[in-house]
Amino acid sequence: MNKALLKQKLSQHYNTDNWKEILEYIFPNVALFQIPQDILVTNEKVKTFRQLGNVRLNDGKTLAVFDIQLKDNVDIARNRVELRNLTTKYIDQEATHGVLAVFASDSEDYRFTFTAQETEFDENMQLVTKQTEPKRYTYVLGPNESCQTASDRFFKLHEQKNTVELENVVDAFSVEKLNKEFFNKYKEHYEDFVQFITGKRFKKVSGKWKEVEIHEPSGYLETVFENDNKQARDFVKKLIGRMVFVQFLQKKGWMGCSVDSSEWGNGDHTFCKSLFESANQDQFHSNYLAHLFDALNTSNRENDVFDLTQTRVPYLNGGLFEADSEAIRQIDFPGSHFESLLNFFGEYNFTIDENDPNDHEVGIDPEMLGHIFENLLEDNKDKGAFYTPKPIVQYMCQESLIQYLKTHLENETTDIENFIRTFDKGDESDPNNYILQNDKRIKELLDRVKICDPAIGSGAFPMGLLQIIFRAKMSLDWTLDPAEVKRGIIQNSIYGVDIEKGAVDIARLRFWLSLIVYEKAPQPLPNLDYKIMQGDSLLESFEGVDLSQIGQGDDLTIF
Repeated sequence: MNKALLKQKLSQHYNTDNWKEILEYIFPNVALFQIPQDILVTNEKVKTFRQLGNVRLNDGKTLAVFDIQLKDNVDIARNRVELRNLTTKYIDQEATHGVLAVFASDSEDYRFTFTAQETEFDENMQLVTKQTEPKRYTYVLGPNESCQTASDRFFKLHEQKNTVELENVVDAFSVEKLNKEFFNKYKEHYEDFVQFITGKRFKKVSGKWKEVEIHEPSGYLETVFENDNKQARDFVKKLIGRMVFVQFLQKKGWMGCSVDSSEWGNGDHTFCKSLFESANQDQFHSNYLAHLFDALNTSNRENDVFDLTQTRVPYLNGGLFEADSEAIRQIDFPGSHFESLLNFFGEYNFTIDENDPNDHEVGIDPEMLGHIFENLLEDNKDKGAFYTPKPIVQYMCQESLIQYLKTHLENETTDIENFIRTFDKGDESDPNNYILQNDKRIKELLDRVKICDPAIGSGAFPMGLLQIIFRAKMSLDWTLDPAEVKRGIIQNSIYGVDIEKGAVDIARLRFWLSLIVYEKAPQPLPNLDYKIMQGDSLLESFEGVDLSQIGQGDDLTIF
């Protein structure tokens, strides 16, 4: 087997014998049982649970290998926390230090998951018995996925042969490493498009970013952007951002659906590339993309048909695809720029659900849009804009919500804290269970909470709170419709302001994508124009109205 054949096998429907061959190729020290061992589980979503064997690593650590077949119609993405808990209990740090598990169902794609648990150290670097929450890292594999990253990384493990240690396995499932790689390549493509218009490119000179002239600008710089390089860069950010959004829609199977069916989800997973290959490629933006963006912004298309392909694409209101000026619509780039960009997108798995710190899908999630925005602002630090690491965001969001609930519940015990950190209601058979006794009041408080970020950036903190509130609500009542719960939180609880328009656009984009995760069919997006707004939150007036007295003394009547 070579890397190309490995990728081919990863792209096939799941088959246990095929997977055993892959495991033996990746891990020479895997010990597969002659007869897989059945494990009894009572979970109603599981059809069979078997251990295929163990992987012995060079550092003495052992990984258990499981094969988990789920019952038909079980949505793995929606049940990932519950499914993760099926395997983590086998990590005892003595005989088993981690788990490699395949989750397969009747769908075409399947999930290959690595779960590990880290041992914590105290301030004196002494080993303590407390264990961190298990962290799970997942590749989605199968016919509908780009298995490029998985094949590259697993081939690297194969090349290490008998020297593979636990840290090498962790590295093979690293999301952070993937994000850095993706952004560095993305930035090069972005710079190509900007350079075509402005003739300039940002390069690091003596440790600082400087705009360097490469060639004469195109005529668009003067006729469309009035010789304003920043306007041109903002246009390119918006254009490629829209194309990234389309990658996420393709992932849902919503692009290019058959006109002979009213169902969504059976579309072309490479819709944008297929459109490009059928196009006059040097006029791809003016004659194809501009029309596609119009279609995505038009509600009265008969049967949702996109005229250029005679297939269905969804209507997505909310302002993301609002019509550009005619001058903008007529801009074109060399076809080679789009060809290179679309090939680049095709190398990665786009996953719609944003990862949480303990559950990572190895792919490009909507949070990447935030990283892109934050890093493409050449003057970010001059504006006081900095990227906050995700674990810090999670901690601050948890603490904020915990204090909010404790204040209103007048509860000083650890019950609320434990619930918000783990979403575990505790012993449900205990008649004094605080969470169950107060679940109605907790639900009311979660419904009423208002969150405003006065410097929202790309939305990291409100997005973190959205995820925590969502999981808390679903933990209290699993019968709720996940899509409706998220929609309610966004519409009733989330507010934000930023001085940078690009930040506002990206923040809105991330919230829209967070809704799409649980939708089975396209639904109108909420209008976020008055929820997440561009403005200066330090000013005490708006359009001549003095707002400085709000919150002081009696209520202020403005109109």
